[in-house]
Amino acid sequence: ALPPPDRPRQALARAWLWLGLIALIASGLFSIFLVLSRTPGLRELFPVADFFRVALVAHVDLSVLVWFTAIAGMLWSINSATQALRWGWLALWTCAFGVALMSLAPFVGGGAPIMANYIPVLDDPVFLGGLLVFGAGFTALVLRSLLFAPVLGLRFDGSGALRFGLRLNGGETCMVPRRVFAQEGIARRVREVAGGLPVEEFRDEDSAHALVNALAMGLGVSVFTGTDARGRAFAREVRSGFAVVNDVIAPTADPRMPFGGIKGSGFGSTRGAEGLLEMTHPHVVVVRGGRARWHFDDLEAVHQPFFSSYIRAVHGGSGRRLRALVDLAKAALRVQQHKTRKS
Repeated sequence: ALPPPDRPRQALARAWLWLGLIALIASGLFSIFLVLSRTPGLRELFPVADFFRVALVAHVDLSVLVWFTAIAGMLWSINSATQALRWGWLALWTCAFGVALMSLAPFVGGGAPIMANYIPVLDDPVFLGGLLVFGAGFTALVLRSLLFAPVLGLRFDGSGALRFGLRLNGGETCMVPRRVFAQEGIARRVREVAGGLPVEEFRDEDSAHALVNALAMGLGVSVFTGTDARGRAFAREVRSGFAVVNDVIAPTADPRMPFGGIKGSGFGSTRGAEGLLEMTHPHVVVVRGGRARWHFDDLEAVHQPFFSSYIRAVHGGSGRRLRALVDLAKAALRVQQHKTRKS
């Protein structure tokens, strides 16, 4: 599980959950109105003749649009920083006011239902105004969640990323760490979050390279350091399928990146251009130029001096090569004369 949020974020998350629950309760009431609006003797009590479709619009918007937005607000409030909490509360109350307008519109307005949308609406200024107010609140929620989301692995020792890999989905993911190396001075803090994994210490970058490159496996490495340039320089010397600087997930999330290991972690790649090349094979076509095909001729005794001279001319000592070249020319002449007599 992720670390529990502090009290201010808990209060904001709980308020978003209450908004979602209230929207579900109101949606349930509108589902009852759906039945009553088709009941003989009771449908005349509703403000508009086609109240069935009016109630259906409110029921769908409250149970789907508002509910999912409220749950998103709850989760994003839990996983957010403590800055700009007033902005978060403003987004909540703006959405709540929009929900109130949308819920009142079927009873005070007279707009016709429009069902040909992903979000069904009522053609009524009260309902449309409430929908716009709700949208403004949702926009404020999204902006705060993007601007003040906690950055994973912000600590230079990578403890945030280490917790993420160990705890996400119970540790049953491709990002779960198998070996952890920490520089002297921060190893104790890393052990506190390593979940029982052995943490090996290194003095400097050279000793870290020696430890990592000596491993029998070589799928991927995550390098956490204070500067990107230092991380890039370290990653270039690591023998692995991929190396990520100050992150853990990029190679598994981006289909443009090849994914594969070396050493005991396998061979070849999937995805990316390299992954496509794995599904191909080289096909070589050679066209012989010229008309001579001496290598097709049957070998005879006359060819032996030619090849012997050639080997001495190419591989012999410097003092013997000149003599070998003369012997090679004579042998070539005899081979050609022999070939002419045969033809």
